[in-house]
Amino acid sequence: MLELLEPCGGITYCRMFGGYAIRKNGLAIALMFKDEIYFKVDDSNRADYENLNSEPFTYEKKGKTIIISNWKLPIEILEDPEKLMIWGLSRDTCRKVPLCF
Repeated sequence: MLELLEPCGGITYCRMFGGYAIRKNGLAIALMFKDEIYFKVDDSNRADYENLNSEPFTYEKKGKTIIISNWKLPIEILEDPEKLMIWGLSRDTCRKVPLCF
């Protein structure tokens, strides 16, 4: 996955909760768990993910399902490098949250 994002520059990763956090220039853009990648999503791009039947990343904590703002990257996007750059790296949401200091 990282090699697909390398042309954009500034891509790094670190271990996080049994998976990896992917950053661009030090800011969180995605999570990778169990061979799936989940990009940051907000109101500006959530419909794009919903239209391709994507789902948010969830996990269980103290008997509750926790839903976060990262959504599974649809395979149609993962297989198209041009679309991947647009979806994953041009969104304002990908530049908001510092992670893995």
